[in-house]
Amino acid sequence: MTERGQIAAVWWALGMVTIFGLSLIFLMHMLPPPAAGLPPAEVARWYAERAGEIKFGAMIASWTSASIFPMWAVIAVQIARQHGRFGLWSVMAGVGGGMTCLLLVFPPIFWGAAAWNLDRAPEITSALHDVGVLLLVTTDQAYILCWVALIVTCLGPQPMPNSPFPRWFGYFNICFVLTAELGAVAWLTKTGPFAWEGLFPFWLPFLFFGLWIPVCATLLLRALNAQRRAVDTPADEPVLTA
Repeated sequence: MTERGQIAAVWWALGMVTIFGLSLIFLMHMLPPPAAGLPPAEVARWYAERAGEIKFGAMIASWTSASIFPMWAVIAVQIARQHGRFGLWSVMAGVGGGMTCLLLVFPPIFWGAAAWNLDRAPEITSALHDVGVLLLVTTDQAYILCWVALIVTCLGPQPMPNSPFPRWFGYFNICFVLTAELGAVAWLTKTGPFAWEGLFPFWLPFLFFGLWIPVCATLLLRALNAQRRAVDTPADEPVLTA
């Protein structure tokens, strides 16, 4: 995979993830989601009032929700470059990144299904909504796979020049993983800061994830451009002196 191909993949991921994020906010209205304690009749009415927007958002998500995977593919290639081969950490980054994509793919399907047919019992609409939000907020297990690989790479030796994995980025990823794991506590309560729309399961993880994407993309693009220049410049090119 050439440096130019990897740069294109990062930009592809950035563009599609941005579109997905905007649809999550302005079409599916899930930033934040409705309060966890709403009764089924209130949830059904919420969907009835926004059915057209949510279905359109689900359509947009069908095209964009998995598009962060190209960035994880580039991360896996760069980890392999740093270790000199495809090994445990690069495989974990690629596979874990793919699983993380699935956790963004499935929630809009359930929300779209909840809005797709309003001629049903409110309890069914509410159940579809619950599954979608809980998939988004509580499925933290895949984050461990890819982010641990990234953290180990950042904090380990840096044998290759132009690495996109500075040590400080490893500590940043540790903070993200610790906050992301808080999402699982949303199973325990429907009110307060630990509810699915609360500070710890929702806002802190999404804040860090929203920061992680541009930070990671910037590091990758900067490193890839430096790697491309190093490849394009012959090693025996004469150096001009005054």
